Amino acid sequence: MTMQMKDRLIHKQSNQAIVSDSPLHEVLKDRQLLQYFGGGALEFHSGNWRGYTCEWTIIDRELYLTTFRSRSMRLHKTAQIFSMEPIYDLTQERVQEIAKAQEERALSEVNREEVEENLTSEEKKKRIKSLIEEIYRKMDEPEVVPIPRKMSPKKLDELKKELDEARVRVRNIRLFYPDDTTQVKADWFSGVIVAYDRRAQDEEDLNGWEYTFQEGKLIEEKRRYVWTQKNRLKDYIED
Repeated sequence: MTMQMKDRLIHKQSNQAIVSDSPLHEVLKDRQLLQYFGGGALEFHSGNWRGYTCEWTIIDRELYLTTFRSRSMRLHKTAQIFSMEPIYDLTQERVQEIAKAQEERALSEVNREEVEENLTSEEKKKRIKSLIEEIYRKMDEPEVVPIPRKMSPKKLDELKKELDEARVRVRNIRLFYPDDTTQVKADWFSGVIVAYDRRAQDEEDLNGWEYTFQEGKLIEEKRRYVWTQKNRLKDYIED
């Protein structure tokens, strides 16, 4: 089974992966909003079945939702969760509008990463841009684009790697809507969050934390061992 994307928790300059249920799940369930993240409402993503991810931050011992990232075409803003904006209707015009916005965002993201990686040659820029539409059309095919014949094996490998990376970037961009960084105090949440920031060497290694909240306020925090999938594989190999 593919490892699922985890919510993140920021606390004392530590970026931690949450392994317990997302604090947002309770809100989505109570407000009958889970329907917008299930069944045929989403495009398939093997690493994100639930349709969203969140970033949480503990500020002055209170829990805040600081980033909401959604794959739902009808619900991808924090304000929609809390009834400050309506749920979008799925008209054909709306679908086309979203598709166009996602394509423009994908192109701008690829261009931005090219600049960051110093990929400034006109030849490489044109090559990447010309392949974006082909990547869209062949998203589910093993071969993304035809490879030019007159090219050395080393260049072929470099191009294949480059296209694979571009394919992943574009697919992720298309599947998720832009991050909503509206900050919301999580005063609805009473329960426990378990998180870790590194993989443990063994069960004696306290690689994570257990946080207890009451109406969004941090009541208790303590160190603990957190099991991870990689540890399980390591144990299986050693056995």
